[in-house]
Amino acid sequence: MIDYQERIGRAKRWMADRLGEPLVLDDAAAAAAFSKYHFHRIFKAVAGETPSAFLRRLRLEKAAHLLAFMRDTPVTDVAMDCGFATPSAFARDFKARFGVTPMAYRKRPHDGASSGASDPSPPPDGDYSWSIVHFDAMRLAEARREGRYDRAAGAAWSALMRRWFSSGRRRPPARAIGIAWDNPGITDEPRCRYSACARLDDAEALPDGLDELRLPENSCLVLRWRGHRRGYSAAYDYLYRIALAECDGLPADSPAFEVYDDIGLGPPVAVDFCLPLAL
Repeated sequence: MIDYQERIGRAKRWMADRLGEPLVLDDAAAAAAFSKYHFHRIFKAVAGETPSAFLRRLRLEKAAHLLAFMRDTPVTDVAMDCGFATPSAFARDFKARFGVTPMAYRKRPHDGASSGASDPSPPPDGDYSWSIVHFDAMRLAEARREGRYDRAAGAAWSALMRRWFSSGRRRPPARAIGIAWDNPGITDEPRCRYSACARLDDAEALPDGLDELRLPENSCLVLRWRGHRRGYSAAYDYLYRIALAECDGLPADSPAFEVYDDIGLGPPVAVDFCLPLAL
């Protein structure tokens, strides 16, 4: 049976990896193994938006994140990095999406931004400490789901482990990694993306039904956190609002990720929240 959600998911990943490039529908269709003559209609039927609308939304959401957390980057550079042909086109589309100009958006206080007005003490649920840790490049087996993170994460982990063990493996992954691709303060919750991943050796076979994802080598700001899952939002806020300011760093153009000591259901949960840094 053809899994349309899975195939369109491949096309979404292909486009998300190329936000700064012009959209070539034929190539996106090929990534999903669909005919170029039908891909546009299938994509809209499954995703609820056209390929161009999907790409424009991701570009604008990435731009909003850069404006909020990389305040020294010129607006023109943000526009170019996010795939907009001209600053005027970026300004027009950004205002249509967020209701204000890029400069006005940058001046707003944002969740996770260092405003200096918030209490710098950690929230009471969980233990907090941070450090800078170097990570080698990682090859991952990935299952991705969309929706509210409290639901999408569970669905993604279930899909990952089902495929992992059905491949003949008898032990859980040696290292489990989660990636929350979107900021719910920017992206509508039903469209937020979450990836559950297992680290693979270079020569290790990719389990059937999972996608391959590679994370680059990076130095990361790591918040070592032990607590309940309900505290994830507060942990991310502390990472961006307090720890990032204390380490005097800037986020790299690479997704934050979660490293789990144990992917059981807990509580408490042992997790490291890792934010790649531009050093």
